[in-house]
Amino acid sequence: KPFPSLTSYSTNTIADLSKGAGSFRSTDNTSYNFAATKDTIYQLSAGAFTDRGAGGKFLNDSYATCTITVTDYSNIATDSTIILTTSAGVAVTFTCQGAGTGTPATNKFFHNQDNDTTADNIFTCINLHADFSAVNPAANVVTVTRAAVGGDNLTVTSSDTTRLAVTDFVAGNIMKVVGRVGGSNTAGQAITIASQSGTSIVIAGDQTSANLWFGEGYEFSFVFSAQFIQVADSVGARISVKEGRLQIRNWNVSFNDTGYFTTEVVPVGRDTSTSTYTGTIVGSGALGTVSLDDGDFTFAVQSENDKLTVSLKNDSHLPSNFINANWQGYYVTASARV
Repeated sequence: KPFPSLTSYSTNTIADLSKGAGSFRSTDNTSYNFAATKDTIYQLSAGAFTDRGAGGKFLNDSYATCTITVTDYSNIATDSTIILTTSAGVAVTFTCQGAGTGTPATNKFFHNQDNDTTADNIFTCINLHADFSAVNPAANVVTVTRAAVGGDNLTVTSSDTTRLAVTDFVAGNIMKVVGRVGGSNTAGQAITIASQSGTSIVIAGDQTSANLWFGEGYEFSFVFSAQFIQVADSVGARISVKEGRLQIRNWNVSFNDTGYFTTEVVPVGRDTSTSTYTGTIVGSGALGTVSLDDGDFTFAVQSENDKLTVSLKNDSHLPSNFINANWQGYYVTASARV
């Protein structure tokens, strides 16, 4: 049945024709609505569109950050250390020089006056190092940002986890460059990024005749609900059978136009197992092209149905489109339903 009429919801408009829209639900059950033009992405919230993609916002969010929280400053021992690591794996140690004022030695800081002042001293110390930057804290928490983009070597170590409490680096939003149709490049093939800085990306090679997509990397994740044998009751409704034991042997997913995904099986009390589909099927595709195929992918489970979690994930730029899923297993019951 058609809608009788349309009603305007937003109080403003986006700057150009929309090239697509999507609605997403977070893990806390909050919905987020977006629309994209050829230049940027807008979020629709509280009846208004807000530009979320222009001005290099994605690039500026690409750098990993961590925090340092100062408490009980006067009892921070001399030679207490905070170790930050660059994305390349180089460890840099910052050391407490003891109580004092003035200018400490390189990569050292004083504790003095109160927690907030000591946090300011740590900020000054770290901010002088070329591999990191820090924002002058308003209180006792220092936020540190790495100077280079990267999601590796995220561990942060403190010798005093009570008075110099730290969090590990959280990887930022990593940008990717991918070939699109119509140019000299291979459509769907990732292009190597040489460097990222501020709002600029430098890519490898001569790409002047290439057509490219620039975007922010993210991970798609779908978690299956617990699976049970189902039977029909006296009125034909389907009910789950929770008595007995259902041992799931393997799982199968059907897909189309798919280039990549991974499966993850997390059983209770055992190690996680993963399998990867790469779009490479013997006898299909051509050398130097990106293969998108249809088919089925089967992976082992070997776990009891209510003691495992099964997930599908994709952190690549290649698409994954799932049609359905099914599983095989053994069911044993010691009683009869009445």
